[in-house]
Amino acid sequence: MTRARGLRLGSLAVGVLLSVGALRADDAKDIDRTPKSCIMVNSVARHEAANERTVLFFMRGSSKQIFRNDMPAACAFLKRGETDLDYHYNTVSAKITRLCDYDGLTVHNANQITCPLGKFTQITIDEASALLGRPVSNDAAASQPPAKNAGSSAAGQTKKK
Repeated sequence: MTRARGLRLGSLAVGVLLSVGALRADDAKDIDRTPKSCIMVNSVARHEAANERTVLFFMRGSSKQIFRNDMPAACAFLKRGETDLDYHYNTVSAKITRLCDYDGLTVHNANQITCPLGKFTQITIDEASALLGRPVSNDAAASQPPAKNAGSSAAGQTKKK
């Protein structure tokens, strides 16, 4: 009887794992992959570079969205895992600030070259993990404090994130 119970528990565990895999596959089908021109800065929980051209933006909120931004060209000093980035955008109020494909970013304290951003495309947590080469937590808000204003630049406002 113990063996039969063990087989049932094993079957149950396999069923749960398969269900979780199916849910993740469904998540990939449910996201809107239409590229967006802008995201709200105050909704960004954290960001991390996947390589010299790609930055992932982890959003706050119940949906825990992740946006991939593929810049039109490689950005100086931007390497996989880099999180110390400054945003450059024009704004008068941080509450309604949008980061758009016509704005840019620099690696903090590394250079004065502003790299232009591209469109923002939503991706899954599995895709983010593959891009970063490691597992990624879905709790993006716990990883980094909210953005603070770092000063102004010639192009307008600079946002330290």
